Amino acid sequence: MHWWASPGTEPFDPLFGLPLWFQARCSGATLWAHNRYHLGYLREYVAADLRHRPPNTRSMAARLPKWIKAASNREEIVACLDRMAAL
Repeated sequence: MHWWASPGTEPFDPLFGLPLWFQARCSGATLWAHNRYHLGYLREYVAADLRHRPPNTRSMAARLPKWIKAASNREEIVACLDRMAAL
């Protein structure tokens, strides 16, 4: 199963073709999550001061866009994730 942007450029669920519930504009891009577990993972990863990743792995974190990994966007992204989690 693959996840990609719909023709309208917003992320959607490929099984049902509906937009993802957890999405918000953040740092000039669309920040999205599949579910609450994904939200929690993203928040934990973005908020971490030290991010450890085993060598030679293709983890979910390794596939995140650079703007999400950038320390300069940390506070804004964590705030966006917190707002989405409050839904």
